[in-house]
Amino acid sequence: MIKTFLILSFIIYLAVESHAATPVNRPNISKDGEIVTVHGESHVMFVGDGNWIEAAASQMLTAGDTLKTGSQGRMELLFFDGVQIKMHHKTTLLIREIAKEKKAMTLSLKVGEVWSRAKSTPDGLKVQTPSATAAIRGTDWDIVVDDNGTSYL
Repeated sequence: MIKTFLILSFIIYLAVESHAATPVNRPNISKDGEIVTVHGESHVMFVGDGNWIEAAASQMLTAGDTLKTGSQGRMELLFFDGVQIKMHHKTTLLIREIAKEKKAMTLSLKVGEVWSRAKSTPDGLKVQTPSATAAIRGTDWDIVVDDNGTSYL
């Protein structure tokens, strides 16, 4: 009985792993960030492309890319300046602008929730929402945009 359970568990594991997304090679972009982990339904739309694809860990990100998570999805991102972002379920986030030389980044949170941590206070991190723009000056923050576009920091 236990042997059968272990064999079935292994087969299910292999089936799930074989469907895991792999990162898309993007040799001509500036690596501004990266998807660190993906859980559940999570997608990315690359700048200049109108198609959503399944998000993959280790996927390089750049300004103009948009990420979204489904009802059971979550993603963790890491940017060039060490800013970590955790996207909660039902979240859409656009990497609007990256200026590495100025250590500045502008994100646009359309809906959902993001939590972030930075090793030090970011120099020029802004998060735009439908109702406000937040200039981040701390090392830990959480922003929520509800379905009506109301923002909470």
